[in-house]
Amino acid sequence: MTEYLSLLKSKTKLKKVVATLSDKQISAVIANLQSILTSREQQRAESARKDAEKREKVADFLNQLKAAGITPADLTSKPTSSNKG
Repeated sequence: MTEYLSLLKSKTKLKKVVATLSDKQISAVIANLQSILTSREQQRAESARKDAEKREKVADFLNQLKAAGITPADLTSKPTSSNKG
């Protein structure tokens, strides 16, 4: 794995390896790498969108609680019963 990474990161080494490939083959490799990069970028964008949506929902929920006079501490405290017996 380290050898592959070293190869991909070194222009000189990469040039030697692809010397026997046709321009069409090199273009296909580039297209594959571009596809992988595009997919990663889309996944990151989707993840960021979902995170932002979740933060917005949490903020809305906290605002609703605040408007109702409920604090986050109220949600974790044990309820007290006023109807004993």
